[in-house]
Amino acid sequence: MRVDMTYFGLLVVLCICARKSLSMTLNTEDWAMQTAFELPCGDWNCECAFTRQRGCCCAAQDFYALEQSVYTRIMGQCEALKQLNNEIKATAEGRQVAFSAAMSPLMSCYGPFTTDVSIPYREVSLNSASGYNPTHGIFTAPIAGLYSFSFTVYSRVPLYGDRLYHHVILTQNGRPLTSVWEDNREDNEDSATHTVLLSLMPGDQVYMLLQSGRELCGDLLGHNMFSGYLLYATGVSTVARQTVVEIKATGMANKGPAYGLTREVQSKIDKKYDPELEERLVAWIMAQCGDGVGAPEAGKTGFQNWLKDGCVLSQLINSLYGANKPIKKLQSSALPFKQMEQISQFLNAAERYGITKTDMFQTVDLWEGKDLAAVQRTLMALGSLAVTKDDGCYQGDPCWFHKKSQENRRDFTEEQLKEGKSVIGLQMGTNKGASQAGMTGYGRPRQIL
Repeated sequence: MRVDMTYFGLLVVLCICARKSLSMTLNTEDWAMQTAFELPCGDWNCECAFTRQRGCCCAAQDFYALEQSVYTRIMGQCEALKQLNNEIKATAEGRQVAFSAAMSPLMSCYGPFTTDVSIPYREVSLNSASGYNPTHGIFTAPIAGLYSFSFTVYSRVPLYGDRLYHHVILTQNGRPLTSVWEDNREDNEDSATHTVLLSLMPGDQVYMLLQSGRELCGDLLGHNMFSGYLLYATGVSTVARQTVVEIKATGMANKGPAYGLTREVQSKIDKKYDPELEERLVAWIMAQCGDGVGAPEAGKTGFQNWLKDGCVLSQLINSLYGANKPIKKLQSSALPFKQMEQISQFLNAAERYGITKTDMFQTVDLWEGKDLAAVQRTLMALGSLAVTKDDGCYQGDPCWFHKKSQENRRDFTEEQLKEGKSVIGLQMGTNKGASQAGMTGYGRPRQIL
């Protein structure tokens, strides 16, 4: 009985203590919610703090929110920095434009040629941005900017007294800018270096031309060099490598004024163009090459535009060679230099076919329309030679062209030649026995009435 009373007493004491503790907790919570000054928790319900639940503290929540905000901002800054680095890299790659190349060693000479040709500097040591084409020796500007170009011209002849004869021209889009030339017999080697600054737009082309009839010789160590680089860009931040640029046709040859004697001479040259002969030549070319070449517009301008890129002429000369075609690659291009190069290939193939140099037109005669009558004469000579050869390659009416005279060889014996010595040819005439015997330096001379 006493033991039971003891347990009962302890239970009563525990209940009193628990009620008192609960009362203190509730009073503290009420005090926190009803206090007049600002608590660190703000309007937050502090019940979780009094019940000691993890993560409910207002400071912890603010810290977690701040941590998330800082992390988000850092990730955003990293992404922006990455994008900026990519833009800087793309911009820097576009502005790193430079090239340097030299001619291959020359055991003999490069040239002479019948037309102005570009110099292919094939030994490339630097070609950033791939703006330089070593096959043709042409640099194409990838971006707009100010460029610096340098070139060295060297030539050496075997013996003193031999002629140093070269003329190398720095050319932009077919327009000559500056040049180095030499013509003397006083020494057997010479060199010169030149540097220029050029403002270029995307697609502009710069290259070196060797003037027709000139040559570069004896460069065994590759002294002939061509180089260039971008100083600074002007308003373009990316490389326009795939941009198709229409280049205005610029004059390749020097042109005189459009008045006075120059105008009169050009007018006389233009009057030599024969419209009737144009119709005959167009009919022959279409018969020789097929309908694939199309038909030009009537008139001198249409005839020039039809032949200007050199492709129709190249097909024509290939058809006359039969299976062994001299021009392996035909490519139509809007670039002036490639068009002139295609014309030059036709002229070289026509010369090998048998056309004499006096019957050949110059590249500028066709490409600039300076003398289209000369183009007609070359095509007439080509047609006449094709009819004369009669090797089965000619297509069309043989009456369109004159057949060249053939050799009429005759052999005479020694007896026949001796008999002819005592016969006065009819073309020699006769003096009917008259002579100058008895004439002196005195007196009146013989009168011729």
